[in-house]
Amino acid sequence: MNKILITGASGYLAHRLVPIALQYGEVIGTARKTDSVITSAQAVALDLSDKGAIKHVVEAVRPTAIIHAAAVNPGSGDELMNVINHEASAIPDPINIYGETKAAGERAVLTVTPVR
Repeated sequence: MNKILITGASGYLAHRLVPIALQYGEVIGTARKTDSVITSAQAVALDLSDKGAIKHVVEAVRPTAIIHAAAVNPGSGDELMNVINHEASAIPDPINIYGETKAAGERAVLTVTPVR
């Protein structure tokens, strides 16, 4: 059976990916806090800044595939509040390669899972 490891399993993108991935095998989702991982995935706590922890999880799970859907937020709280203060209907306008790939990933997921 396929084992699919999805990082950032508590995030928006992963919540869209997990139901699709379940069609292809067992899904193991990682997040800093496992209580926020989508319930249909097996949850594993993982700090992605800890290389040893990443190695341990990958060796323990032995996934067939890894989908890296986690994001890092290095900004301060005040800076973050300014960044996220947007209308829900605003069209994404990425300013760097991370934003471009994140937007492309979200568009790809939305083509196979309609917004409800």
